Amino acid sequence: MDQVEVKTGFRKIEMNNHDGIVLNGKPIKLIGTNLHQHYGFIGDAMPNSLHYKDILQLKKLGMNVIRTAHYPHDNSLLEACDELGMLVYEEAPTWMSIGNEAWFDNFEKAARTMVRNHRNHTSVFIWGAGINHRGYVPRSHNVIKQEDPFRYTASQSSRWTGWQTSGLTDIYGQMVYGPYYWSGDEPMLAMEGRRGPEAINEYMNSPMKLGLISWTAHAYYTFHPTDTPKDRSRGGFMTAFRYPRPEENLAWYPAELTDYPYLHIVSDWNEDTKEVVIFSNSEKVQLKVNGKTIAEEHPSRADKYKYLKHAPFVFSISKYEKGTLTANGLLDGKIVVSKTTKTPEEAYRIILEPDMEGRKFVADGSDILVAYAKIVDKNGILLGDADIAVEFSVKGDAKIIGDKEGIGSNPMQTEYGVAPVLIRAGNSPGQITITAKAKGLKSATETITTEKANFDMIASTAEPIYDFESIRVDLGGEEQLVQFDWIPWNGKDNAASTKQFEELGGFSATVQSNGDASSTRWLGEINVIGKYGFAHGEGVLGVAKEGLTLKFSGLKKGKYKLNTVHHAPRTNTDSMDPNQEKMATYRIYKIPYTKELDVTISDANGTSTLSNVTVTEGETMQTSPFQPTEIYFESDGKSNIQFIFKGTDQKAVWLNSFVLSEWH
Repeated sequence: MDQVEVKTGFRKIEMNNHDGIVLNGKPIKLIGTNLHQHYGFIGDAMPNSLHYKDILQLKKLGMNVIRTAHYPHDNSLLEACDELGMLVYEEAPTWMSIGNEAWFDNFEKAARTMVRNHRNHTSVFIWGAGINHRGYVPRSHNVIKQEDPFRYTASQSSRWTGWQTSGLTDIYGQMVYGPYYWSGDEPMLAMEGRRGPEAINEYMNSPMKLGLISWTAHAYYTFHPTDTPKDRSRGGFMTAFRYPRPEENLAWYPAELTDYPYLHIVSDWNEDTKEVVIFSNSEKVQLKVNGKTIAEEHPSRADKYKYLKHAPFVFSISKYEKGTLTANGLLDGKIVVSKTTKTPEEAYRIILEPDMEGRKFVADGSDILVAYAKIVDKNGILLGDADIAVEFSVKGDAKIIGDKEGIGSNPMQTEYGVAPVLIRAGNSPGQITITAKAKGLKSATETITTEKANFDMIASTAEPIYDFESIRVDLGGEEQLVQFDWIPWNGKDNAASTKQFEELGGFSATVQSNGDASSTRWLGEINVIGKYGFAHGEGVLGVAKEGLTLKFSGLKKGKYKLNTVHHAPRTNTDSMDPNQEKMATYRIYKIPYTKELDVTISDANGTSTLSNVTVTEGETMQTSPFQPTEIYFESDGKSNIQFIFKGTDQKAVWLNSFVLSEWH
């Protein structure tokens, strides 16, 4: 039997002229990058692990959007975006050219296929509805809206051709590499553009500018001419092997886009240094040379950065001194983050860094790990201008991609002082030893362990399905009003009450005023308006100052979730109510009750406390809903589970109902 399993997430995206893009109620600026599905030496043949690494790397920088230029990408990349919280602008495969009617038929088919393949991915929020560089195509917009009427479409415009507006589409998507036309009366998204703080600054001064998706994340192989035959790639924040290009200012993005204390020293410290640039989200940066403070600066106030929250820090250096440069990030005069660098010396050794962050290396015959060999001096300072051939070798069930194939992968020439190597896993799990060496330098060796692959696709990819059993229990006096799907629990005053349940494998529950069962009171029906008002308009009251105890006995081993409601009912009766005279005799609801309580939970994991639980009150709860607790606990199948509800002011405690569910 065929089966399709789809992960589903939930998010709300809105767009308006006042806030721009609003994600889950919070206005955001779209800052990210275009992404080619491409990697050095292997092109499009990327394993799922490298797709995940691409999104993880961008997410850690603080970016929140990618554009899949200029074609739909692998499903594993969309899954990574769903998991990591990266928004996606996806488009059907086009690039400038326009063909005949058959061409447009194929274009329509490609657009429909794209939407059908990826419309269940929560991360996707924009479909490109045009031909890249040429502008929107009504046929494309219309077929996409037929397939998915809910997501936005963008126009795919360019500044040198076509109508400079959103047209039929929802968003005016423009390429911005220089002057461009924009009326200013509709939202505009730079779907392509330049990189770095100066470029981002231009999109921070108006919510109508939705953001900038820079071109592009990584260098990519191209048919365009390149500067040198050995480097067939161009563009990118990073090389084709995902190493950041220092001149592209990628290290600035965490300063602007993240909240944790951050600082990065951009400049080298040598005799040619006339200016030191620091990226940080600190209020001020203090600069020291060999332990002596030489300057403190605020972020740059240059016009090109005037709309940024965290512009670069720029220090003029009048006198250079060999040694250690330290940058301290200050907040309220205190150091919150610090980085150092030193005057570089001669190349001394190699540092080898296998990139295992956020991933596993699986022995499935196709998984690929990237390792970086860095040329450093004796102090560990990276020598970015080192131009050295690094030779790699591996021991264990793995191979170097391109080894001895004449493609320049081994030995590998450094770029920015770094030589990458791609290691493909074999089929036998175990230790893999990687060695990097170069003439005249101390070599480096690192050992990693591959994990056993699971080739049972259902076992390895299917998510477990949990069919949780649950019960809903309505506590009250003998005259309580019970609704369908709720189990009534009636008790009598001045005594503990125990009830047997057949559900959840069979167990019993006991409720009483804590420490003194004779202080237990039960209330029958009082009319309360609101969802489940019939359940919460009655209940049990623990009058003793020690509160109220709920105990489960014989509950089978497992994890559970308990929702309890604590509401002080007030009568909503009137002359049309046949119970008016009976309700007039009730006195229990006049007993002073606590308006805030703590819950002490004793379960298989020990004792814990849930504090500051709000107790609601009233006869009309239609617009001010009840506030159930959410308690997670575990049973060992033997011991009792106990919950003590105690008022913070030691007044009486209400318990009206509870929902008990199995949990995972």
